[in-house]
Amino acid sequence: MEVVAPWTVSFPLPFRVFVLAGLGILGWATNLHGLHLSGIDVASAMELRLSTSKSSPDEHAGVPALYETTYEMALSYCAWVLLTWVLFRACTMSDISLFDHYAYIPAISTIILIMMLLYPFNGLFRMERLKFTQHVDRQSLLNLWLTIV
Repeated sequence: MEVVAPWTVSFPLPFRVFVLAGLGILGWATNLHGLHLSGIDVASAMELRLSTSKSSPDEHAGVPALYETTYEMALSYCAWVLLTWVLFRACTMSDISLFDHYAYIPAISTIILIMMLLYPFNGLFRMERLKFTQHVDRQSLLNLWLTIV
């Protein structure tokens, strides 16, 4: 018989990954907030375009709105993770033999989270999602064409 640590039964791996991602979102919001309080122009430093029109004279206005909505996004994400974790715990009743039977709960939760991240329409924190995906694209693709000196 396999010995399992009690904390892995109460807090299985998929939910630990979800919590780490939520802490990452919260850390991002805190970083934006701290940089704004320090007087650093966050939008220019991170090349974040805050308006959709290219002819806007004050394109970097609204930085507080950026970190405030990122905090809201972190709160919404954590509420979703908490809801699915409570559902999983209620279904399995901390019985490790039921984990495989209810493994679809974290799987469906992951699929829904990915669909929400890639949702192309307005809503669901669209501006923050676009900035995130643009930033990931810029960081991952930019390094492919840089020459090493």
